[in-house]
Amino acid sequence: MVAGDRLPDRIGIGVLAKVFPPELVDRVVDEAGVREQRKRTLPARVVVYLLLAMVLFFQSGYGEVWDKLVRGLEWARQFRIRVAAGMQPSPAAVTQARQRLGWQVMARLLEAVAGPLAGEEQETAYVAGMRLVAIDGMCLDVPATEENGAEFGYPGNDAGPGPFPQVRLVGAGECGTRAVLGAELSPLAAGEQPLALKLLGRLAPGDLVLADRNFLSHARAAGRVHRRRGARAVARQG
Repeated sequence: MVAGDRLPDRIGIGVLAKVFPPELVDRVVDEAGVREQRKRTLPARVVVYLLLAMVLFFQSGYGEVWDKLVRGLEWARQFRIRVAAGMQPSPAAVTQARQRLGWQVMARLLEAVAGPLAGEEQETAYVAGMRLVAIDGMCLDVPATEENGAEFGYPGNDAGPGPFPQVRLVGAGECGTRAVLGAELSPLAAGEQPLALKLLGRLAPGDLVLADRNFLSHARAAGRVHRRRGARAVARQG
């Protein structure tokens, strides 16, 4: 290993390659219609793994993430993934590659892998025989471009709008493993409740759902959860 190269980083990249095998990545790239027509330094498959690595190493810059990706995928040879170890792509090249890829590939990738991971023997994932699931929301900053501002909107108060547009996110996850079951995005002006309704299809019979008081609605719990999915809903106050 070279200076700054850490075994946990290599293992992390290897896990990414196992959870998101190249066959799956290639399939969602083709489904989204963004397969490159000519040979590129940053083909679509590599850009997908680079974006995943950016999430894994969110405190690192483009160059450092690239180095971790190259070393990790070379180390995880059993997954048959290769990334050229030549000159690092410039930030501008990475930005252009991300724009070519678009958002649809990553959305399809989430749809393909999202789901529960705990088995029934994992006691921390179950309460009284029911799988414990949580639904909650947050707002995330996005780059301050004209397009993002028009699409998502800016937060604001009496002092004026905030510096960055924000996107609203609501997700559902398995509490015992933190596995993501699904996520929905919307402009900032939309409420969390409509996004939560879209996630109910991700629940399964026997799920015990935790949510804060913002999501409390006995009518929705009875009409959309009990009747259609067989899950039970509980509101966590505070």
